[in-house]
Amino acid sequence: MEIVQIKNILRKKATLFQTGGKRPDLSINESWIGKIPYSLPNETYPIDRYQEKMYAIMMLNLTQIPFVSEAVKGTKAIAVFLSPNFAKDLSNLSGNFCIREYDSIEELVPNEMSLTFPALKPFPLIPKLVVNEFPQWDTEDFPNNIQDKILELENTIEIDYYEDIFGENHYIHKLGGYACFAQSGIQWPADYEFIFQITDDPKARLKIIHGGGIYFAKNSKTNDWIAHCDFL
Repeated sequence: MEIVQIKNILRKKATLFQTGGKRPDLSINESWIGKIPYSLPNETYPIDRYQEKMYAIMMLNLTQIPFVSEAVKGTKAIAVFLSPNFAKDLSNLSGNFCIREYDSIEELVPNEMSLTFPALKPFPLIPKLVVNEFPQWDTEDFPNNIQDKILELENTIEIDYYEDIFGENHYIHKLGGYACFAQSGIQWPADYEFIFQITDDPKARLKIIHGGGIYFAKNSKTNDWIAHCDFL
């Protein structure tokens, strides 16, 4: 297998989200960090496993971004909530986060949920398309036996994965592409696929432990979500 073939197999698209950088237009078309400005009528904050209200972290309008993963193609918006107690048990975030998927923008109404971490500042998120995402080497994101093929090339023609194959992998709020882990990556359970990540954000003052990130994967068969947190 040639280097070009390997690149074509591994390369993925993603949407990156820049925090701020333009004046908000305060319409439903925007994505936000630091608040959730729209919901279904009468929706309120989810409750965590400690029986406390979860915090509003982010809302993504998928109709206004350049790339959407296949697993959420039918979803028009995503709201992300996180427990104020999520750091109590980083080995199991179940019950300490909530993903709400909306299949219609028209059904959403203004309902600004701004209860969040005290330091977190709201900003619009500016989407940007990237087309050259590759997996980090020490992850389980390589399909089939591609890593073995790369090792064969490293041993025979002395290539280096990061110098000769790897493109980029962005450590920023991102939907699609590959998870950009702070530590070694994890293997998602069967039928779960990485969808998006939220990372430490100095501008919005979102702090995830020590420069960390939270990574969300979805089971397309059951529509269940799981999350993983790691940090520097």
